[in-house]
Amino acid sequence: MHRAVPALMLLMLVLAGMPALPPTAGALSVPVADTLVIEGDHQYVGGVFVFTQPIVVAPGGSLTFRDATVYFDADRGCDAAAGVEYCPASILVSPGARLTVKRSTLDTRLPLADRWTTYVHIRTAGGVLQFEDSTVQHVLRVAVLGAALAPSTFTNTTFRDGATGISAGKAARIEVRNSVFEDLFEGVSFDDASGLLHGNRFSRLPNFAVWLQSTAVGEKALPSPLSVVGNHFEDNRVHLITTINYPILIENNRFERAGIRAVTVGMNMGDQALNLATPRILGNRFLDNPENILLYMNTAGRRFEQAQTVNVEGNSFEGKRCKDLQTSFFQDTVRVHVDATLNWWGSPEGPQDHGPGCPALSGHGIRVDPWLTEAP
Repeated sequence: MHRAVPALMLLMLVLAGMPALPPTAGALSVPVADTLVIEGDHQYVGGVFVFTQPIVVAPGGSLTFRDATVYFDADRGCDAAAGVEYCPASILVSPGARLTVKRSTLDTRLPLADRWTTYVHIRTAGGVLQFEDSTVQHVLRVAVLGAALAPSTFTNTTFRDGATGISAGKAARIEVRNSVFEDLFEGVSFDDASGLLHGNRFSRLPNFAVWLQSTAVGEKALPSPLSVVGNHFEDNRVHLITTINYPILIENNRFERAGIRAVTVGMNMGDQALNLATPRILGNRFLDNPENILLYMNTAGRRFEQAQTVNVEGNSFEGKRCKDLQTSFFQDTVRVHVDATLNWWGSPEGPQDHGPGCPALSGHGIRVDPWLTEAP
């Protein structure tokens, strides 16, 4: 059993270089204390484990849960209003440390007052998280912040019944494959972070499924590209939204039954921005969304030296809907064009209005000819 260590002793223990504890198996209940410090390499394997205080994986350390059921029953919850920096994390993974979760479930047995308190919370700033074939229930968020030696990966992992599944920021890179986000308030958010979302399912999220923003705007501060490929979005308020100048590939996804709109792509330019990170929206299927795609931009009065093109090609717009493609460019001089050719608009005659107040196309700079005459 690990020793419970007061938070003030954490730095002393790290400097002392305590030896790694042996792997642990079976049922384990850790007594209440300020902080449980994990140093060296340690594993919890094949049992039920109950923790009643936050865990810190010390720099260079490694914590593994394998074939385990893990409950975080701390007597105090996380307060989202106080911000993630002040939330008592269930697990805090230090820079250079690693958390591995394989074929395991992370959960809490405490009464849950609402989405924002007393939930499972995992956070790293410069460490690496690796989740595989696992479930995270009643999650406040899994926060991945800062650059690390390797991307944090989530494969075949289910996030359900909570606030936010994964939040990536401050130059972090995450790769999420074949995972499920359901019955959360929000799915995955990026803030100046990059990565890959591939083959995932996002269902029944009352806010957004994927949100991307960049607070460090400017040519030298643009984040690395993000790829959203082969995912299934269904019954979310908004499936995917970007707010500012994000280089993104949206390809071969299925977007259906959004509450408001399937995809919103903002290409706003701040005062220091010099280049436009044009998105590519390719080969997606849009089905039964009130609105499908909105492209909007505010250039803060700047004019591009060369014309910019946004590619919206090879997509399929089907089912009951009001608007397919809208553009809102706040200055006519921005010289942005939308290549919306080779799409299927639900008719061999091309884009067709869907009734009063429901134009298939609205805005400027959209080219649609030639279009597909049958569904791809």
